Amino acid sequence: MSRQFCSFVGEEWRTKSEECFREIWEAAEKLYGDLIPLP
Repeated sequence: MSRQFCSFVGEEWRTKSEECFREIWEAAEKLYGDLIPLP
């Protein structure tokens, strides 16, 4: 990944955790979407 992988400092974690999780989730969806055709 081009960005640092979920590296947060102090209170930034609270605001960026959702954004980070969303990125991971979307990446996982793309990855598994190619492997496993979703209904």
